[in-house]
Amino acid sequence: MKTFLVLLLICFLIILALGFLFFHRIGEPIDPTRSKSYYRHAWKDKFVHSMMGNWFELSYSEFEADKKTFRVLSEDFAKDNTTVFWWGQPQLADAQTFEIDSFRTPKDRQRVYLAPDYGDKIFVVEGAHPDSYKPIRMNNKLSGDWYKDDRAFYLTGKQVLTDYHSFEIVNETLSADKNYVYVIKPESITGLSRNKVLVRQAKRPSGECKALNANYAKIGNAIILSNWKTDFAMLPFATIDSVSVIDERRIIVNGKLLSDGVLLPDFDVNSFVNLDRDHIRDSKYVYYNNKKIEGADAATFEVPYEDYSKDKNHVYFKGMVLAGVNPSSFSYQYNTGIATDGQHQYKDGVKIK
Repeated sequence: MKTFLVLLLICFLIILALGFLFFHRIGEPIDPTRSKSYYRHAWKDKFVHSMMGNWFELSYSEFEADKKTFRVLSEDFAKDNTTVFWWGQPQLADAQTFEIDSFRTPKDRQRVYLAPDYGDKIFVVEGAHPDSYKPIRMNNKLSGDWYKDDRAFYLTGKQVLTDYHSFEIVNETLSADKNYVYVIKPESITGLSRNKVLVRQAKRPSGECKALNANYAKIGNAIILSNWKTDFAMLPFATIDSVSVIDERRIIVNGKLLSDGVLLPDFDVNSFVNLDRDHIRDSKYVYYNNKKIEGADAATFEVPYEDYSKDKNHVYFKGMVLAGVNPSSFSYQYNTGIATDGQHQYKDGVKIK
């Protein structure tokens, strides 16, 4: 019996020791002023990268490096005399000349690099000159997407083919050079979810280029738009005498409303009301996604929930009448996504009961 108890105690102590070793793998941070992610291993002769020190939930990797020359460069970059590390993973970069510059750009003597959002390898910014590569300042702050060197522009780590000397970034979605107008579009690729591409759209109109907001621009006597609803729209005018901005989707040009790049000539801009994301009205008409809802009563029109709307006479789904639905008793149930007038139920505009 005593032997059994001794063995049980030994097993308990072993489990306790193993548990202690498992939960105490991270030792002291190497350079807490630069990074809260690089540590010495608590009991192995190794280094550790653990995002913000949270090895249990975020990340954990062990690696070997030269103890005498190892140093932390930034939150996730480090190096010794032979190897550059990113998230503790060795990278194909020149360790002797590798640095993180004053703009927090990783580079060595020959190349500029871009850290991915996920994966274990950094990207090379092909063609970039390390000596002159720097971020572009937009709206009095450094852009996280746009860079340039002494001969080209770069968008999220890729060189764009434009006329270098006349190229200008107009706003968040548009750019232009002396020849063309371009759209800046998001495009996901492996390892870099914030990737964007530059797409040539049309010949540039003559005249000065001016940003109106994040999505609209004016070039000469043309209004240009690119937003999440409309990839690209260019509307020429004989002259542009006045422009005023309502919001990121709508502007007034020469007293006429442009909504998502669509001219609404019948709209009374003096009585403009924004009902929700896709519904607008004036004193006479109601529009859904820039299309007039024929017969809708503007004075009593309201939007209970996104695609559902109603007036004193009808209930609508995406601007279309839902026949036989009573507007006075109509409601939308947020927890189920079901709309009802007390007698019938609808899901995504389709009658289910």
